[in-house]
Amino acid sequence: MASDWLTRAGVLARRYPAAIATSLALVTSVSAWVYAGVRGALIELAAGNLRSMVASEVLAVETWIGEKKLNVQRWARDPRVVDTVERLLAAGAQGEAALRGACAGALGERLVQVIDTLRSEDLAAAVNVIGSSGQVIAARDSGRCVLQIEPSLRAAFAPTFNGRTQFAGTRREAERVGVGSADDTPKIWISAPVRNDAGDVIAVLDIGKPAAARFSQLFADSPVGAGGETFAFDHRGLLLTESRFRESLIIRGELRAGESSILHQRLYDPVSVDVLQYTHLVRQALAARGS
Repeated sequence: MASDWLTRAGVLARRYPAAIATSLALVTSVSAWVYAGVRGALIELAAGNLRSMVASEVLAVETWIGEKKLNVQRWARDPRVVDTVERLLAAGAQGEAALRGACAGALGERLVQVIDTLRSEDLAAAVNVIGSSGQVIAARDSGRCVLQIEPSLRAAFAPTFNGRTQFAGTRREAERVGVGSADDTPKIWISAPVRNDAGDVIAVLDIGKPAAARFSQLFADSPVGAGGETFAFDHRGLLLTESRFRESLIIRGELRAGESSILHQRLYDPVSVDVLQYTHLVRQALAARGS
């Protein structure tokens, strides 16, 4: 039976070679067209799912940031905070020595204690209050007292002195006020204006929260599957959140053992050799910042 079919097929192929070739070409073309269509549809479906996940992640992060900004704004408006800030500024009017004593003494301690009372379950690893001259007038670390912040760093607080509560991406405290500590872990920063009874901004309350805590967890919880991750990075291409694949980065020699990827891992394209460059998607995102 099979041999008869093959015989007939051979006869047809000898009699109508052009038709057979055309039919095979048509079948091949149709198969390629179907494959390309299915592949394109699957790619678009995957891209759509990723866009939806990114939009969902953005909404979650923006909601979280909005909540934290409202908290710090509420702390800055608390009468106990305002009263203590006014007393610290009054001490500062008497000279640097008087301000240093007030900041490192009972007034500075009182302000930090009020913040700790207000924050409840919220984290406030770093607390700095900055006067309009750019001088730290209160801080959780009393070693910051009377620190004069450099103009280049002070510019980041200008919108807050103009009345806006601000969120700033992951930075170390040294990058925020110019002086770090032995354990200067990366933090996200939220600053809110402190106003007097007349509504004038008299200082800025700047709060630092550990970036490796809830901020990173927002991205780690994203449902991207076992082989993917969601992360935040800055204009320098540095990771602002912990990578899910930190151990792999350590094995590859890109991080030291026990080292966090936050503010250490730069998002370079691994195939770039002669000239290091960011990955394609990172370049796209950085190019789109203006729009």
